[in-house]
Amino acid sequence: MVIAADRHCVGCSGAQHADDLCHVANDVDGLPARCVGAWSQDKLFYMRRYGDIFARGMQKKWANRVFLDLFAGPGRCRVKPTGEFVDGSPMLALGLPFTHFRFCDLSADATAALRARVAASGTANCSSIVLHGDANDAAHEMRKHVLSLGPHTLAFAFIDPPGIEMRFQSIRAMTDGLPIDLLINFPLGMNIKRQYKHRLASTKADDAFDAYFDGPEWREACDAGTGGSTIGTRLLELYEAKLRGIGYTYVGDERVIRNRVTNSPYYMLIFASKHPRGEEFWSKVTREEPSGQRALPFLF
Repeated sequence: MVIAADRHCVGCSGAQHADDLCHVANDVDGLPARCVGAWSQDKLFYMRRYGDIFARGMQKKWANRVFLDLFAGPGRCRVKPTGEFVDGSPMLALGLPFTHFRFCDLSADATAALRARVAASGTANCSSIVLHGDANDAAHEMRKHVLSLGPHTLAFAFIDPPGIEMRFQSIRAMTDGLPIDLLINFPLGMNIKRQYKHRLASTKADDAFDAYFDGPEWREACDAGTGGSTIGTRLLELYEAKLRGIGYTYVGDERVIRNRVTNSPYYMLIFASKHPRGEEFWSKVTREEPSGQRALPFLF
């Protein structure tokens, strides 16, 4: 993938690195950061607001409040095109009243940087572990951790993959029978829209879309005709139905994260909870937009 010239980090040659880490400049702590678009700050706005109200609102009822981040990155981001360094989801979460943290990333360089930042964060009274590896494997480890803390444990999982790397069966396995709220990056504009026609032509039983949507029903959604709804809407509804099928009684009020330059939708943030308080908290969170303006309707 090649990034448009006006979206490069300041000083960047334009090369897209596999780990998405900035190879131009380190942060003030001497550690690498992940290159992100400006719109990522909108996503983190919702993640931090929900994490804050979740951890504070439940601290008198739940002894253990766990933050799970399956695509954590190095903890800091370098924003294209300004080159500004900002906190990523792990460092934002560490500033919230969770009692335990589990982070994971596939990049060895990212996890090494994150471990250093966690160690220097001053959260000595918190249990923070950084896992290196595939998020689908880490989901099982995170489940074991939540179970090990006993029945007085509540968790919030932030699932923010760059594409469709998170298999639905991994989400099911991690959350089965456990009170884990979810905030999921559903990459409609930045990944699914670009791939679905190619994937439709594939007959492989292990197609990545089959793993992401937990079966072949997504093909029917794409072939269902117009029916007054777009393909994107039908795929979103299918994914949300899958979440309801594994016990998430509230799924909805999605947030559209848009390219700040073109205003085109990049991805959706899907919130899901098994408890009415989750819906109540999310309603409070979404009263305020990052821009202070009303959300535009989603069309795909």
